[in-house]
This record gives sequence, structure tokens and C-alpha cells, in this order.
Amino acid sequence: MAQITEPDEGFIVKVSAFPDIAYWFSDRRVVVQVPHGFNELIRYSAITRAHWMFGDLRDRLTEAAERSGGEGISQIKQAHFDRIELETDGGIVVLEGLGQSYVPALKFFGWLNR
Repeated sequence: MAQITEPDEGFIVKVSAFPDIAYWFSDRRVVVQVPHGFNELIRYSAITRAHWMFGDLRDRLTEAAERSGGEGISQIKQAHFDRIELETDGGIVVLEGLGQSYVPALKFFGWLNR
């Protein structure tokens, strides 16, 4: 971690995701820890919008309801409840496996973009 820490950067919280993945939130970016090391995932300044699960969630839920009713909607929510999509000018960055940490993380990203 010391190799990628920027001068005067402060890390605030670590969120353990899947068994071998963690997200480190600093005062300026999110760094992902994977088995082979650390990589910058996204800078807060690059985020234009944050979405719970998917940017097109409403369309996905409508399609699931048409296909298999409430069961399809339930399956999407159960499989992806702890997923956040972050929009940037260059594309989408996804944080998955956040567990119950998705709630404060989503609120944080929303606060950044007010």
C-alpha cells in the first residue's frame, strides 16, 4: 500500500468485499486491493453519478417483471443489492461485494456529487 499512497493522502476506511478483495477509501480516491497488489480504482473528482446496482436499474426491473414477475425482480435485488455503479466521463466503474457497506458508500458518493 505504501508504494501507491500519494503524498499527504489519508486513508479513511477499508471495506472488505469478496474474500480476496478490499476497497480502500482515501480522502481523494478508491483503491482496490486484490491478491496481486493494489490499484487505483477511481478518483472522486472523476465521478459524475452514482447508482445503486445499475444505472439502468428501472429498465432491468421492468424487464424482469415482464419475464417472471416479482420473482425476477427479487432475483436481481438479491444478486446485486451490494453493487454500486459509478459513472465517469470515460465509462463506468463498478464496486461489487460491498455487503451492508453499500449503504454508507452510496450515500458518500451521492454527497460527493451534490
